[in-house]
Amino acid sequence: MPQPLRALPFFDVPTKAVGPGVHEQVYRNQILVWVSISPMDQIELPQPTRRLPAILDTGLNDTFVISPIQLRMGAGLRWEQLPEGGVERFYGAVPVPTRRAVVWLHPNQYGWRDLFDPLRKPLRMEFTDGITIYGDGEQVGTPATKTLRAPRLPLFGLRALTEIGAQLHIDCAQRLVSLSVPD
Repeated sequence: MPQPLRALPFFDVPTKAVGPGVHEQVYRNQILVWVSISPMDQIELPQPTRRLPAILDTGLNDTFVISPIQLRMGAGLRWEQLPEGGVERFYGAVPVPTRRAVVWLHPNQYGWRDLFDPLRKPLRMEFTDGITIYGDGEQVGTPATKTLRAPRLPLFGLRALTEIGAQLHIDCAQRLVSLSVPD
């Protein structure tokens, strides 16, 4: 089984995620992964590509959640350019749109969080239900979506890992995460 994440560390103190154009605060005990987002028709990820940090959130009952500004700044995409997808999601009583996009998970260098393994290709993931776009000050569907607060960083959820048949191992004693996916 390929392992996109190998001994990915998470920390018991706040840290900074640092990458090209990225300087984001990561809170203690947050598992940070690096992703790219592309339109559905993109089979290979062009190099160089934009990478954005996302929190691996095992409590998230969704595949991937992102705000319009994170999508524009981190991937160079506008939410309305992506085809409608999946099922309608709700934030409380407010319907939020899902869109079709590919999420690419970048393999880390063994034991490092913000360094990538140049010998391994990013993992391409398409989700049946699409990705969810929260308004965060912008209307992305009904007018009420403008009032919704998006997460500070995009969230990569347990539903995504379940959908791709992944095996997630979190070693809390060593503070390391590994992820294996079927061939």
